[in-house]
Amino acid sequence: MLNCCIERKRGRDEARKAQEGNRDGEHKASGGKASGSTTTKEPSQGKSWDSRSDSEEEFFECPSDQGEMETFQTEGEKDSSRFKAEGRLHPYNNMTLLNSTEPLYVPVTQEPAPMTEDQLEEQSEVLTKLGTSAKGTHLRAQMQSACLLSDMESFKAANPGCVLEDFVRWYSPRDYVEEEVFNEKGRTVLKGELSARMKIPGNTWVETWETARVTPARRQKRLFDDTKEAEKVLHYLVMLKPGDLACHLLPCLLHAAIVKLKHEESTENIPSVGKNIQQATSQANKLLHSVNYDYKRLEDFINQLVTMERVITEARSLKAKFAVDEEENNGEAALEIQK
Repeated sequence: MLNCCIERKRGRDEARKAQEGNRDGEHKASGGKASGSTTTKEPSQGKSWDSRSDSEEEFFECPSDQGEMETFQTEGEKDSSRFKAEGRLHPYNNMTLLNSTEPLYVPVTQEPAPMTEDQLEEQSEVLTKLGTSAKGTHLRAQMQSACLLSDMESFKAANPGCVLEDFVRWYSPRDYVEEEVFNEKGRTVLKGELSARMKIPGNTWVETWETARVTPARRQKRLFDDTKEAEKVLHYLVMLKPGDLACHLLPCLLHAAIVKLKHEESTENIPSVGKNIQQATSQANKLLHSVNYDYKRLEDFINQLVTMERVITEARSLKAKFAVDEEENNGEAALEIQK
């Protein structure tokens, strides 16, 4: 998780520098003149890793040059207002919106938040404790739809005038069923509708779509706050006891031991040891997958690894001794031939 946080922060910093470099180039090209009367406050650069200002930023920082902003007039608007499309990547399979002739665009979206195995288990426990009541089901749906809501908001920003069916055609094509029907003129045309799953009363997708705002990814709240997550990891490591640290390192150490034994066995070519290594790999997966270790079984498992190591060492020793004797015999035979 800490590596993911560092990678995300580096990516944001590089995007900022590239964006500032583009602005500086445009500024120099214009002769240093201001392009407008309104100035925008930019985030400060060169922040240290321990700065808390990153965690207080509300919006996801996506490079502003991703997706052009286009202006057009949507059909069916009574006031003929104009909307700006933001955060577009590229048209999607030559499709058009159902209520207009505008192309359907793939939006710029946020990356989903990474989660470790223990975080997934904690989340699963929380969702289970919510129960099966109507309120618990609603809360569970809200917790699981954060990424869906972000994608819907990005889609609305990239495709003004779109409807839920447009989003489903891009996001989950299987939930948009098309069939050939005859129109009034007797011609065969394709007619589509949402699947039965999407038409269930109280469907999460329908409720999320109704609450989703028109907001591009670069102005949304971040799904993954790398600064806060990194601080949690560091706090956890600081408060960790030596015994708990040893338990966390145990899987890495056993994995390294098995890899080393496999490499040594392939060099010495001992079939019995190779079979035992395969069994040890399967056994280690079962022992280390549980949260509470069975230390008695772990001790027996480590003794098995020690036994395999001893067998490999003895085989190598014998091989070395026989090889020395063979070289001596070859040397004596060569001397006799020369005589």
